[in-house]
Amino acid sequence: MTIFRFRTMLAIAFSLAALSAWAVPNMVHQPPLEAQAGRSLEINVLVTDVASAIQQVRVFYRPGGTLGYQMQIMNGAGYNFSVQLPGSAVTAAGVDYYLEAKNQLGEQTTAPPLNASLAPYHVVAREAHAAPQLRLISPDLGSTILPEEAVVAVAMQADGSRLDLKTLSVIVDEQDVTAKCRISETLLTYVLPESSADGLHGVRVSVRNSDGVEGKSPTWTFTLKRSAGAVYQREQSKEAKKEARAKINGALSTDLQYTAMTKESSADTYYYQPRGWLNRATLNLNGFLGSMNFLTSAYVTSEETPGRQPVDRFRMELYDDAFNATLGDMYPVFSMLSLNNLYVRGAGLSLMAGRADTSFSKFQVVGGKTRQAIDGRDSSAPGTYEQWLWATRWVYNFLPGTGFALNYSTINDYANSIQTPGGTLPADNHVATAEMNIKIPWMEKLSTLLFGEGGVSYYDERQSLLNLSLGNAYRGGMRWDWGGRSFVQLEYKNTGANYVSLANPWLTGDWRGISGDGQMYFLDNALAIMLSGNSWHDNLDGQKNLKYVDAAGVTITAGTTTTTYLSGMLNYRISTYVPVLSLGYSFNRQQDDTQPKSMVDNRTGVLNGGLGIQIPMGSNQCLVNVTYSETKYNDLASPRLSADMTSSSLIGSLMYLLGPSWSFSGGYGKTNNQVLSSGLSPSTGSLPSTTLLTQDQTVDYTLANLRANWKVLPGILDVGAGWETLAGKDNLSRIDNQLTTLSCQSTWYFNSSQNIGLKLSSADYRDQITSAGSYTEFIVNLHYGIIF
Repeated sequence: MTIFRFRTMLAIAFSLAALSAWAVPNMVHQPPLEAQAGRSLEINVLVTDVASAIQQVRVFYRPGGTLGYQMQIMNGAGYNFSVQLPGSAVTAAGVDYYLEAKNQLGEQTTAPPLNASLAPYHVVAREAHAAPQLRLISPDLGSTILPEEAVVAVAMQADGSRLDLKTLSVIVDEQDVTAKCRISETLLTYVLPESSADGLHGVRVSVRNSDGVEGKSPTWTFTLKRSAGAVYQREQSKEAKKEARAKINGALSTDLQYTAMTKESSADTYYYQPRGWLNRATLNLNGFLGSMNFLTSAYVTSEETPGRQPVDRFRMELYDDAFNATLGDMYPVFSMLSLNNLYVRGAGLSLMAGRADTSFSKFQVVGGKTRQAIDGRDSSAPGTYEQWLWATRWVYNFLPGTGFALNYSTINDYANSIQTPGGTLPADNHVATAEMNIKIPWMEKLSTLLFGEGGVSYYDERQSLLNLSLGNAYRGGMRWDWGGRSFVQLEYKNTGANYVSLANPWLTGDWRGISGDGQMYFLDNALAIMLSGNSWHDNLDGQKNLKYVDAAGVTITAGTTTTTYLSGMLNYRISTYVPVLSLGYSFNRQQDDTQPKSMVDNRTGVLNGGLGIQIPMGSNQCLVNVTYSETKYNDLASPRLSADMTSSSLIGSLMYLLGPSWSFSGGYGKTNNQVLSSGLSPSTGSLPSTTLLTQDQTVDYTLANLRANWKVLPGILDVGAGWETLAGKDNLSRIDNQLTTLSCQSTWYFNSSQNIGLKLSSADYRDQITSAGSYTEFIVNLHYGIIF
């Protein structure tokens, strides 16, 4: 993976941003710390202007190592603007981008302010973290247990990431029992019903991490038996465990990477390459100390620097059936309107009573630091105050699935934690919410769940009494479950204009609307249909205060923006030979009610499909996959602010397994991108528009790759080699480049739990139009892993 020096880039960005205070408009932007290859990236910016209203903010972006930029108009309200860069632009070589803002007087500025297109921001893109690790704690694999001891406990650990518990699936005896499990961030437990029959039982678990990588367990089996022999066996096992007093299992993985790069041109470019070492290590431990179970994890990397938020991760957890204590880094989740999606470095405690399938009570308290203090430079490069969170939650279910919860969280900035705030103000935030769930079981597998939550917030920027903000928010909905994975859910949410929850940074105020999603499985789960949609309204309270000035000098105030989204997906497993057939379509439209002419009116449609074929050939096997995707964007507003765009791609891949020792894979794909010239002049429409292109542009990309793996000594030595090329060209002679990557690797297994691997790779980039950006890169990566 191509890695660029983030610290150098950040220092240059800060020093250049200091000059933008002299420009109109003024942009305050903090580049993201990192991205994940293949996943969308959110960009946020604060834009102010004392002379005129902001007309438009745009982002220009491109995959790292390429030259041609693509453009998107950023979504904005008031001073805050944001946009999601598509995952296709976030490659292993990172992503480059710069921002451009223009006011109604025609004055514009960029971020970075100097030579933005030649020296854009660069965000490092990391590869997805490894799949979550799943380990059966109890019962022991293959053991025989008594019914009163039939408690399944599974430890879950994400490797340098965090778990997405919404994707958790727990299957016991081919029945989905996820809803009946007691779940924490690193542990799940499930009590087998008293009616469970004697004999063999099986458990399998799957969950994804925040990168979308799935971890799957094998089917763990144990025997349930009520005989006297089982009693004696369990007593012997208890005595052995008592004598042992402690048991530890764990895993350690380390990566040592060295990168060097040469450039074939002396021309100044935007590349900032770490010509040196990049080190990472992950350690996970779990086991028991007496009657107490424990989990510990640590992720350490040389990317940690004092000028950014923490990258290293540490965690320790002690637990039993009624107690859970956590120390270190965590992502606690209370509810949507209170504490959610926030990183905390501190401590947490949970006290539990009862069982989830009967009455149940739980009390949680969390406290810790959510941000460390970092000094700023000026309003273009603001600092961050040291910030602390304290939160509590009490849950009481008096019937299975029926109960209530109370949440409270407070976040405080420490005003004396930094010397140079750079224009930011310290803030206090208090949020209190109440939840209610009512589950109505109709039949064995059919049930209805009514749910709701309401809350109030108090927000203070410590500037004056006039800055105090009191707000309220609420949500409510209904969910129908048909057993297994089939369900339908509808929800209405209203977040008032003054509702602020720093404990949920993804929650947006002054938004309200309805959303729904569902999935149904038919034909013994061979056919799956998934639907989702929403209709959201922004700025109903008029707090965004969007204003535009038309060509005649008339001020137009923007109104409410309505966003409508619909999505459908069908998956069908036709047979063993055709295990995958998928077809999906999504539609999104944004439109405001600005008078006399709409300022925002655009629509996006995405069509995608895939087909998988499995061909058995005796002891060999062949797998073929074909995917197609097409995206269309149209700007329908009277003053067109962007050009229509169309993108389509067709990609095929093949894997051939030759016996147990050889595997070959390859792929080929083409992507076609068309950007239509808007054809507007400054006097057309209500807004003066600046077009990026004066004629239509067509950009074609071609991707091809090959890879071979050979188990030289099965279980002892594996080797592999790969080749990949990505080439792009357009019709305007602006893009003509190619990136070619070669790699080879080997893994030596000392035993079933210990291995060491070496990977060598070379990336060669050639630009046929200008050699300023051409380069050759070499990477050496050494990996060591052990399970004990």
